[in-house]
Amino acid sequence: MPDTLLANALKQAKTKPMSFAFVAKGAEGKLLVNKIKIPPKDTADAKKSLGGGTIFKGRCLFENDVMVFEVAKEPPGTLANLIKKLIKNDAALTMNVLVRVNPELAEGDETEGGEPPAVPEAPAAPVQPDAAAAEARYKDRLKALLPAVQKVAASHPQVAVQAKQAIGLGNNLVLAKNFAQANAQLDKVETLIKGASAASSAAPTPAAPPVPPAAPAPTAAPTPAAPPAPGAVPQHDEAARFSARLKALAPKMLDAAATNSPLAAQAKHKAAEAGNFFKAKDYQQANAALDQAEALIQQALAAPAKDQQPPAAGTDVAGVWIKASDLVIGQITQLQDVLRKSQDPDLLAIANQGVSGLIKDLQAGLRVGLTRFDQAQGDAKEKAKDKAESLVEDWQDTLASDRRIAMLDENPFGVKVSVKQTLDAALKDIVQQLNA
Repeated sequence: MPDTLLANALKQAKTKPMSFAFVAKGAEGKLLVNKIKIPPKDTADAKKSLGGGTIFKGRCLFENDVMVFEVAKEPPGTLANLIKKLIKNDAALTMNVLVRVNPELAEGDETEGGEPPAVPEAPAAPVQPDAAAAEARYKDRLKALLPAVQKVAASHPQVAVQAKQAIGLGNNLVLAKNFAQANAQLDKVETLIKGASAASSAAPTPAAPPVPPAAPAPTAAPTPAAPPAPGAVPQHDEAARFSARLKALAPKMLDAAATNSPLAAQAKHKAAEAGNFFKAKDYQQANAALDQAEALIQQALAAPAKDQQPPAAGTDVAGVWIKASDLVIGQITQLQDVLRKSQDPDLLAIANQGVSGLIKDLQAGLRVGLTRFDQAQGDAKEKAKDKAESLVEDWQDTLASDRRIAMLDENPFGVKVSVKQTLDAALKDIVQQLNA
């Protein structure tokens, strides 16, 4: 069951700053959030339950669809992802998470005990002497960095993924008028690119093969074409490989669907995600998503028959959400195509990173929860209903607060997008069916 106290506290943090304490130990953690400072005993108990760990303390607040955790000292680079994962697992909430340094907080937030910093009153927005200049600087830097990110993707795809994630965060921060933090994200991008370039320069150059003796034939043999650079996979090869793999995977996907396993539904969603990457000409990401779909299909086919229950009669709540979300995804994809054709760096960044997270959320989370509700029987039905209702509430909150949705619905590019209207109607229908 989700931790309702943590979920409610995080929802409160969307409207006002809250105090937090986070105990991290390896891939595990414990997050405490409250409107008052976290008592040392609670933090100590959380640390004891994990068998030790490092304590981070500070405050959290919501800025432009990002839950920001502020600490006094530079945090580890993995902290944001760990907190995001824990929020999803423990509170059943999907949030974008950013951890940043706030020098105004008291020192000693990473100690093993002691009093946590008091939560100060929400400060007024910092006065920026020249916001227009800061925004222009961000856009100029982004325009200059995008070609470098594309270039490094061929030899260091993982670095390119991290760089794109930082750019996406930067774009969100620009919308929130937080230009200092937005430019800090571009600093991270520059560091990633420099590191990848240095690694490529340090790699040893393979020795040239010996020149074979000339053939006795009177006519010289044609010179063979130079092979591609090591590690570089031509785009057309990646695209062809994806198409061939998807065609071969289709029969297995049907077999998996016949098992009525939730894993089969997840595989279908992951394959749809792969198709979106393919349409965006991001063939490496498309094949990576197809890897995950293939693994889920194999797990569904290998699962014991007793774990594969037929759907309960008269229950197809998931179908309501799938129909509505697929309609919305189609609208968003059309808008992405228009943005990409503009060749404007800012619009390209929005198309490639700005709404990709929203599409992923539409293809997972609630879809899986409703599918499990449809398939559950007996006592498991009530538990699945509680989980589904919690996910529905999260989406209702998202529709009311996510600025990306308003921007998509009100886009000036002549593409009809109706995210809020379509999903809101579907959620109301789902609530009625869950309580029928």
